[in-house]
Amino acid sequence: MTEKLQTLMREQADAVDFAAPDLDTMIAAGDRRVRHRRLGAAGGIAAVAAGVVLVAPFLTSDQRAVEPTGPTGAAPISWVDGTTLHEGARTTDLEFRPRAYVRTAGGYVLADGKGAVWSWQDGDRTLVGSTDARDLRLVSDEESGLAGWVSRDGSEYVVMDQLAGTITGYDAPAGTQPGDFAALDAGRAYWSGENGPVVVDLESLAETPVHGGRGTYLGDLEDDLVAVSGDQGVVIETLDGTTVLEPTNSYADLGYLSPDAHYYTWDADELQVYDVRSGERVSVDVGGRGFATGFDWLGTGTLAVLAAADADDSSVAELLVCEVPAGSCRQVAELGPFDSLTDSLVLPVGIPIDG
Repeated sequence: MTEKLQTLMREQADAVDFAAPDLDTMIAAGDRRVRHRRLGAAGGIAAVAAGVVLVAPFLTSDQRAVEPTGPTGAAPISWVDGTTLHEGARTTDLEFRPRAYVRTAGGYVLADGKGAVWSWQDGDRTLVGSTDARDLRLVSDEESGLAGWVSRDGSEYVVMDQLAGTITGYDAPAGTQPGDFAALDAGRAYWSGENGPVVVDLESLAETPVHGGRGTYLGDLEDDLVAVSGDQGVVIETLDGTTVLEPTNSYADLGYLSPDAHYYTWDADELQVYDVRSGERVSVDVGGRGFATGFDWLGTGTLAVLAAADADDSSVAELLVCEVPAGSCRQVAELGPFDSLTDSLVLPVGIPIDG
């Protein structure tokens, strides 16, 4: 999140102490194993390490049919307060305290303070893996069932399909950190390969190097656009390195492309939404609030926003839903002063709000 918000939201309390999962045991308990073939760097396909697929018995046919979107096609705004998951007006007791979570088309994937990763679907919680508790990061494709993370020991990129009930591990380069797994979209992953950032087709294992960028930050992926480091923060580029959007005076290091890659919002103290196609900033009326940052695209033109009258720890945090490009916003929740949320608020951005 923004530096200002990170300052306001101090380090969250550890979650309930669950035993660290044994991934080897979990895989051995699966219905079957499939080894992906190792491909050489030929014909545009670079070497991607072999993966192990677990066809996990954690999903039922009824759960796979879950449709989290509303009647307009936009998903309900969601957040976690302590152990309570809010989905619009609906609340559910998770019975544990997550520190990070993401949304998919099949449910939610959450990580607790010990690094255990959980799949949550229609009230059922299932342990599906583990990651580094010191640096939590989850990613997902909200238009499919895909979610991902880096394994606890950093040896694998792990991709779960909540709808298909599978978990796949791909060997990661030595020294891989959670932030090296940046995004998932349409069956592709954006992560750090042996020789730099790549977009990988998870079915064919074909790699496309990401040539653009002048730093180490890996950002979002939608369609054939990626977010990379620029001279003044994040820029949006095509996979061949052509810059399509580079705003001025925006040093934010995090942001989100809309599901159709038409808009991009930077994580900043002032709400910034840009039309990727025209390069123009879109005006969004947040009602004079001094702090506002977009954090989740609920649909192609519907953005969830965290806002407050001012950016200080006594200001009351609010959640807004804003329509783009119309620019109108409505308040959907009032959460209380920031300083009362320091150990409880989690947003579906894949990292702790103080991260």
